[in-house]
Amino acid sequence: NPRHGPTFSAYGAESLDNQSVRIRREAACSLATMPSRTGMSQAALLRAMQDNDREVRLLIAFAMCQLDRDELPPVSSLVAALRDRDDVIRWLIATAGPDAIPPLLEVLKSGDAQARASAAATLGEFLPQHSEIVPHLLAAMRDSDSTVVDEVIWSLHEVGPTVMPSAEALLQDRSPAVRANAVWLVYSYSPWKKADVILLRADTMNVTP
Repeated sequence: NPRHGPTFSAYGAESLDNQSVRIRREAACSLATMPSRTGMSQAALLRAMQDNDREVRLLIAFAMCQLDRDELPPVSSLVAALRDRDDVIRWLIATAGPDAIPPLLEVLKSGDAQARASAAATLGEFLPQHSEIVPHLLAAMRDSDSTVVDEVIWSLHEVGPTVMPSAEALLQDRSPAVRANAVWLVYSYSPWKKADVILLRADTMNVTP
């Protein structure tokens, strides 16, 4: 299509599969700086998104951000390739709109802690507009991985003070770990003195913030 100018060469696409990280990075950089559509198949883009090298993945994500929406792979495939919490990749998935929410919620329940953390961070991009996400993030406050919980708390910040009643309810949870996570959420929203009152009322001062 002349409107879009030159496409990524077959040689460039093959270079993304090269064993050399340097060559793959160079190819990804060339792709990311092209002012036009890539000419690569969706399968090839997704394969490159799963490269073992983070720099390659980020450059591919940046290149995909420049595509028209109808050129992007299906949102479920993008979410499945999610391995980073980088803003570029989060934004790429967020541009797919609410269609990205169901597959992200599935990843939030996966066995991969890094993927769960990435999903939690990306879900924050849809708040506060899509409040149906909140119960799922609150459930993820019970995650055993601290990185996941950190991302959940940051995403819940997008909701605003309306999440506080739910945060206070978690202070009554039977699990000490969940109560400890809730302490951080309460402190992140409330002035210190007010948070102290909440914690005393919940009788959870045995949890060290």
